[in-house]
Amino acid sequence: MLWMAAAGVSLLTACQTIETISMDYMLPAEVSFPEELKRVAVVNNSPVIKPEQTLIEEKGSEKSFWGDSKRATEALANALAEGNYFDEVIICDSLLRATDPQPAAHPLTLEEINQLTHALDVDFLISLEGLIVKTKRDLQYLPEWRVNYGSIDAKVYATTRIYLPNRANAMATLHSNDSIFWEESALHESDLRRLLPDDVEVQRQASDFAGSLPVQQLLPHWKSAQRYLYGGSSVNLRDALVYVRENDWTQAIDLWKKEYEVKNVKRKKAAAYNLSVGYEMQDQMEEAVRWIGLALQHTQPETTEQLMMQLYQQELKQRLGGMQRLQLQTRRLNP
Repeated sequence: MLWMAAAGVSLLTACQTIETISMDYMLPAEVSFPEELKRVAVVNNSPVIKPEQTLIEEKGSEKSFWGDSKRATEALANALAEGNYFDEVIICDSLLRATDPQPAAHPLTLEEINQLTHALDVDFLISLEGLIVKTKRDLQYLPEWRVNYGSIDAKVYATTRIYLPNRANAMATLHSNDSIFWEESALHESDLRRLLPDDVEVQRQASDFAGSLPVQQLLPHWKSAQRYLYGGSSVNLRDALVYVRENDWTQAIDLWKKEYEVKNVKRKKAAAYNLSVGYEMQDQMEEAVRWIGLALQHTQPETTEQLMMQLYQQELKQRLGGMQRLQLQTRRLNP
């Protein structure tokens, strides 16, 4: 796995420097694909919605409507192609449910699965099978600012299924949901309404957004995070930060281990915590989990510091639990 780390801003708290480190690390996908699945077709199996059927429900400032499945299918296919995970990504955004008498979601049948995989010459299918957008508009006048303020909060809900040839049931069903937000301000309400996107534009942008959501469930992906290091309260801690800024984690770890041998509880805590970060940066997750456990043993209970370390411990355990899955998933990237 690739890592990027950079020393950031130092904060001074109770005579102890806290160094901020920016980093990226990779997380496994929810779905693991066998390596022989190399060619995929992204298909649009969503209900066919006529213009007059788009609106599902309206209550005051809240609306629910069908998303633009064609746009979402294209966005999903483009995002998968950009991931460079499969050898080839083909899009089939034809309306497969065009002959249905009423708009409704239906999984692909075994016959449809086999026909599509054969016709498109792919190993499997990823099918968008439903997209709903729920919006809430809020327009108000803010007298203290003498301005009109408006916002739109749109929640998108997408269903995606994975199909293999000669299998009647989906390999996996994914439910993705997230929010997209717009806000504007203007002196006059008429200008505000003009600045905010109308329902058609909201549907368009929300559908593009929704199409990209399943990718994190389908492919290994990067996550940005911040880590914190104790420094400044001893020579070893100060010198170790110099090595960190030079990206020399081996030398920094050696100094933190020396620091942990002292009898002072606060210094042992700082050293153990830093060692946890150091081993995480070297992808040695078992050691990272072990050292954060030791750091917590030297931390005052029911403090912000303890909560911060407990949250970090949970994240490390999550990463450790997914390491084997991630290694299997990324094997095709390093043949």
